Amino acid sequence: MFYNHKKLKTSLKSTAAGFTLIELLVVVLIIGILAAIALPQYQKAVERSRLSEALIMVKNIYEAEQIYRLTTGGYTNNFDDLDINIPGTKIEPYNRNSDFYRYVLQTGQSEASRDHVYATKNTTTNDRYDIVFYMSGIKYCMAFTQKTKDLCTLISKSATPVTCPPGTGKWNGLSAVCYLLN
Repeated sequence: MFYNHKKLKTSLKSTAAGFTLIELLVVVLIIGILAAIALPQYQKAVERSRLSEALIMVKNIYEAEQIYRLTTGGYTNNFDDLDINIPGTKIEPYNRNSDFYRYVLQTGQSEASRDHVYATKNTTTNDRYDIVFYMSGIKYCMAFTQKTKDLCTLISKSATPVTCPPGTGKWNGLSAVCYLLN
């Protein structure tokens, strides 16, 4: 058994061709199309989870305020008085900034019907929305753009907007659309 080494080398080279440039470009194009489809859906899912996080945090702050009221007879305008850990940097006693939201206590005011707790999205764009819990028990999601309206309808009782409370719903020249929350 004698092998012709020259013949063996040339036969190996001719059968191991590899991918052509066109094949590689088609694969890159398919990956690009899939990424273009998946990325917006991923961003929506991330925004929904952040919205849920803010909703849960505002609900926890609201409940801590209710417990404080039962204990002391009134609301506080200071997060330090509440038995709750709020993420973020303390700006003022009634204001905390997290990575994505600013949580604010607006309680202990002269007009008790306006006492509320809210989270507003930290944004430099007009994609702002507020989640507002009034101490009277009414809860709103206030949307300022179409994108944020879509987010608010995800967590609201109804996709039908309601009238915003008096004195609210204005920001940077935009008017809010309010949705009642459960």
